[in-house]
Amino acid sequence: MYENKIITEPKWKSWIDQTTTPLFTPDQCKQIIECGRKQPPQPGQIGSSKEGKSDTNKRVTTISWIPVKEMSHMYQDLNAFIQRTNENHFGFNDIRVTEQAQFTEYPEGGFYDWHMDCNINMEDEPPVRKISMTLLLNDPSTIVR
Repeated sequence: MYENKIITEPKWKSWIDQTTTPLFTPDQCKQIIECGRKQPPQPGQIGSSKEGKSDTNKRVTTISWIPVKEMSHMYQDLNAFIQRTNENHFGFNDIRVTEQAQFTEYPEGGFYDWHMDCNINMEDEPPVRKISMTLLLNDPSTIVR
């Protein structure tokens, strides 16, 4: 029986690297936000694209996808940052940005709880995402703690 089993986050979660200086200027952040907001919005879902479903216990967000052709400089900067992070901390072979950036907005009270990007058996996604990145674009003075 697993009734009293305590679930802990995996040890790899401690492999978090964060910048000490902003990756983008405030003007660049505004450009990224504008680009993300002009893309078709959709509710953030849980699960693979085949079975994606809304689960308001895990996630309340709106998402869109930022096309590479519209923000190529952003992707170049992100790729350079990922390369440095990989070289300094992980050492994977052939790391590069391979997916469009997901632009996520949170309504008041919105959230995205701790999760894995694919199921444990990797059934719905090939195991290509070795590093994930979250980039906050909002003004730090507007963060509610």
